[in-house]
Amino acid sequence: PPLWARLPSDTVPTHRTVSFSVLPPVLLLGDAELPHCRCGWTMTTQPERQQIQEIDCIVYGLQNAVRRRIQVVSCAVCPPRFGNYAGPDLGTLGLYNYNNKRVIAHSLLNDYSNNFTKIATPFNGYVEVVSRRYTESEEGDDHDLTFLSPDDFRTIWFGFERLQHNDIAFECITCGSNPRVIIADGISAGFDIKQLQATLRPPTLV
Repeated sequence: PPLWARLPSDTVPTHRTVSFSVLPPVLLLGDAELPHCRCGWTMTTQPERQQIQEIDCIVYGLQNAVRRRIQVVSCAVCPPRFGNYAGPDLGTLGLYNYNNKRVIAHSLLNDYSNNFTKIATPFNGYVEVVSRRYTESEEGDDHDLTFLSPDDFRTIWFGFERLQHNDIAFECITCGSNPRVIIADGISAGFDIKQLQATLRPPTLV
């Protein structure tokens, strides 16, 4: 979890995102790292030198995005036509490797978490704010790069959240830490109105 959300019991380290100005031109597979594909396949042994390829990727941050290269190996499970690869985790750089072509800074994803937990920021609104930052940013050399779409950002953020070890520091005195029923605000992390179906029956329907 982000530093502001850590509990004394948390043991998994939180890595700060490195500055894009010192981000290496090629994001490397670690010496002891096993390449992992988003489909779930993980290489069981260290790849041979001839198996490693370099492909283009875009790294998205809070203020701007930059182009980089990333080391990958072909996924042994995904059909070749999908063009999926297994690549490095990049967590120690404070980066979330979504699919080896899109790499997102932890600082950006944690910034959205910070916003929606405090001021109920919806995905579409946050994406618009970051897009404006990108338009005005003078950082880096890749000024033509735009931010992600709301749908892409939503998918990436939920994927990032699933990887986090988020513990709890509170519980209901009656139900304990895992109540059978939870009432939650569905605005911030909810879905767009266009995805609403007539067959939807929320639990509050009487």
